[in-house]
Amino acid sequence: MSSNNITCPKCKTGDPLLQTMRKNRSCLTYFIYLVLILIPVFGWIVLFIFLVTGNKPFTAATCQKCGHSWNIDKPWEKIR
Repeated sequence: MSSNNITCPKCKTGDPLLQTMRKNRSCLTYFIYLVLILIPVFGWIVLFIFLVTGNKPFTAATCQKCGHSWNIDKPWEKIR
């Protein structure tokens, strides 16, 4: 996707900086992983599902004028 046709939803300028990012996992997620490892059969199945489906990359844009950041695919979703 070219940055020429993307505009900032906050200040309406057309000068975003595009980056590919990954969401960080929280401490609670790692605690859940630890608990699931301790549960033998069910835990391994659920742990495998979590590891396969999590931490997908997404494309974020940052306005060079006002500094507002947003997800290109999901503009309603906040980025840190």
